[in-house]
Amino acid sequence: MPSTTKQVLQMLSKHSLYIMLVLGSFISLLHLPFSNDRILPEWNDESMLPTLRGGDNRTKRFKATTWEPPHPFNLTHCMSLRIKGVEETLNFEDNVHLLKPFAENGRNVRVGVSLYEDSNDFWSLNGNGYVHLYHYLEFILYAYTAMDQVANTVAPPAAGHETSLSESPVQVAWVHAPHFTRKELKGDKDTNQMIADLAFWQSSILGTTKLKGLEDNDDKTRAMHPQYTGKMPDGVLEWVREKKRQYQIPRNSKRRNNWSTMAEEADAVIFVNRHRCDHMALGVMHAKLSNPGYFPSEAWSKDIAQGLKDTTSSLEQKEKDKNKFVACYIDRQNNARRMPDEEHEWLVQTLTDHPDVSFRHLHMERYPALEQFRISHTCNMMIGVHGNGLSHMLWMPKGSWVVEYWWDTDFVWCYGVLALLMNHDFRAFWRGKPILQQRILDRDVSLQSELNEKLRHSKIDTELSRREFNEFLNNALAKFAKDQESKQ
Repeated sequence: MPSTTKQVLQMLSKHSLYIMLVLGSFISLLHLPFSNDRILPEWNDESMLPTLRGGDNRTKRFKATTWEPPHPFNLTHCMSLRIKGVEETLNFEDNVHLLKPFAENGRNVRVGVSLYEDSNDFWSLNGNGYVHLYHYLEFILYAYTAMDQVANTVAPPAAGHETSLSESPVQVAWVHAPHFTRKELKGDKDTNQMIADLAFWQSSILGTTKLKGLEDNDDKTRAMHPQYTGKMPDGVLEWVREKKRQYQIPRNSKRRNNWSTMAEEADAVIFVNRHRCDHMALGVMHAKLSNPGYFPSEAWSKDIAQGLKDTTSSLEQKEKDKNKFVACYIDRQNNARRMPDEEHEWLVQTLTDHPDVSFRHLHMERYPALEQFRISHTCNMMIGVHGNGLSHMLWMPKGSWVVEYWWDTDFVWCYGVLALLMNHDFRAFWRGKPILQQRILDRDVSLQSELNEKLRHSKIDTELSRREFNEFLNNALAKFAKDQESKQ
């Protein structure tokens, strides 16, 4: 061995401890945690720091630091809360009152919403490069429920009145999904972006709600989840893996700057962990959302109506005749989930010929996203086969009517949950057989396995489904007429 090489090895051996310390310091500089003040600037204006009155009646001032993200696997609640200057991760529902000081002196409370997927499989991707609409809506509905609680806590309403987000001093700073890219989060044709704009009504300008993603992750989240680099993990569903999810995530310095900016923009952050929101989620698809009184459907309808009014002023107005019952059929005959041709033709003819119905035969894919929302808002009844098209019931006024059909697809609870939380009158038909309404209202867990395992090969009964549909329609028309009379 050359003497020079020996000398180098001897030197390395003699000074190995020092070399390791130097290398460790250098590596740590590359991976500074975001609680470090050199990365996350503090609030400079001490006068803006709110105060918190403790249980012993002593008033203490919040520390002038930004909030830190919790360890992703420590989000044990459906909704967790991090507050600027408070070190612990809190259960949101028990501690929402701690946000009241931020609204003092007429100041707006800036709240970020972080949508966590407690799963390594990214099953919320729809296989087309976007977040699956229904699962995105689950996040948004839980987040809206939390924001409504914040609004009614920091700005208590007058007796008999509920504060909606559009009337409150609460602002949604951003919506962050650390497991998706911004592009995936925004959705096809920016549909998810518009949903966030309507749900967290901020402005008449579309795109106001900031959507954040993988590009904005802090070091903790990134370190805990190596798969968040944008590459699909092993074991993911085949139809998602085929899409080769390979997005270039910004280099560390750029991502850290994104995170620093995002952290500064929020006084507090609500973390929604969808898989923690309902222990029976796999059986009844997040029944907690449809628990009586849990979801603020009145405030939601008010905010959606206000948002649509403000954002559609430039669109051609086709307001419905308010004295006419509007039935909207979402046609999916060009899809694998379709009505049998004879049932499709019967339904279209029945609604077209009915003298008391203003019928709208809709191919939603032909309309821009915002126009789809606006059209849905004018419907009194929505009819369709199981699929994302029925998500539009969320834009209908509270207490409308919904009919869902399953023909050759498995029964799942998704849209029944949406109907219940909106207080819609919901009727379901599986292979032509009406599902007992009480079992829907009770969210009978056995219903899903019973229908999918025992009745899959049962005969389709079109005569029964037609008779039951006509009865449901006539009952809806009678109630609609009675409501119209009471308004005159």
